[in-house]
Amino acid sequence: MAAGGLRYTYTLNKYASLVTELRYLPAFKDFADYRFFHESAIEVPLAADFWKLRIGVANDYNSRPPGGLKNLDTTYYTRLLLKWK
Repeated sequence: MAAGGLRYTYTLNKYASLVTELRYLPAFKDFADYRFFHESAIEVPLAADFWKLRIGVANDYNSRPPGGLKNLDTTYYTRLLLKWK
């Protein structure tokens, strides 16, 4: 599968930012068979600048899911992120 995507970060203030990611993954032989992924979250720094807390929602859409499964899978999550240079 080939991949194409977009990531956008918007800084709300010095304490929070909005992170959004979109990905489109078509099948190589049939463009009607694809997956679309969307994730949006609020990210806030914790006591140290390299620790962040991310709270968000992720949607994964499959145009042709395996038998008996739904097309859309939605996940609500909380993540603890560690960022270093």
